[in-house]
Amino acid sequence: MSKIYTMKQINYLLLFVFFSASFYLISQSLTFNAKTGDTVLDEKLKALNAEAITNISEFRSHIAMEFQTSETKITELLEIMEPAEILFAYQIAAVNSTSIDKIVTKYKQNKNEGWAVIIQKLGISQQSEKFKDLKNLSIYGKSAIYVNELSQNK
Repeated sequence: MSKIYTMKQINYLLLFVFFSASFYLISQSLTFNAKTGDTVLDEKLKALNAEAITNISEFRSHIAMEFQTSETKITELLEIMEPAEILFAYQIAAVNSTSIDKIVTKYKQNKNEGWAVIIQKLGISQQSEKFKDLKNLSIYGKSAIYVNELSQNK
């Protein structure tokens, strides 16, 4: 016997799926902690992550354009990293003149310990100018994604 669903039941089911997916994404962004060793930077990245999750296709497009890479590469990175971590990784690459692939390798090896350990293993000390640039997000530049929201959180 097959059961026939009414439009009303289908609409309720779709609403349930939508709200469940939304709740999941929000809860993921709320639990995100970059563990950079700096609470202010962690909060900035957490806010950026929450914002990026709400429009992941815009995030992917902007990051690809900003760092002259492909959206396919960003999609691949999204399978292992949070959006804010991707942006942070590209910023570390820019500040440290390191390839994104080297940073991703260090991330995979040390992700449970957090970005403070990853940064240290890449030779960036917490007292260095490079870390100050990362902390202040001053390397984001004029065209950076969510620059208004980030500058308000300083």
